[in-house]
Amino acid sequence: KTLPPWYGPGLGDAEVRPFLPCETQVCMGCGTILAVDTAHAGADFAAAPHCSYLIRMEGRWTFVAGDAVLGPDEARRMRTLCGEEVGAALLNPCQLLEPRGHEFLRILAPERVLLYHLPLPEEDRLGCFDLAAQAQIRYPKTLPPLVRLEPMSWLRTGRA
Repeated sequence: KTLPPWYGPGLGDAEVRPFLPCETQVCMGCGTILAVDTAHAGADFAAAPHCSYLIRMEGRWTFVAGDAVLGPDEARRMRTLCGEEVGAALLNPCQLLEPRGHEFLRILAPERVLLYHLPLPEEDRLGCFDLAAQAQIRYPKTLPPLVRLEPMSWLRTGRA
């Protein structure tokens, strides 16, 4: 059985092409994936290589933040790269608790926001589910709808 190509900063066997400085196009055969160099959140990880992703499939863009530091500059950069509306943005609980994360979402203006990056419940040693609950409570009603994803769940494609 042949495994599909995969990609991560400095890893993987997918075909990659430089797109712009600090941006890479990853050729996966099913759409366009832009791996965008972003700063990893947390002082302990500041030097770690990190990417966020803009993924275009079925005519829709999805933004996947990973553990990026997010703010207005990053949102403008993503909007410039995709040049179109973003169908969904996947952010972790910490990003959704930060006012800068809210600013990021106001500028990116996705149709929906998906809270992700949660462990399996039995493996939640760091209180990620408590952070997710707080993020949901404090999430501004003026932002696009927020949906919390269950760990290891599938996403439906298409419009929200």
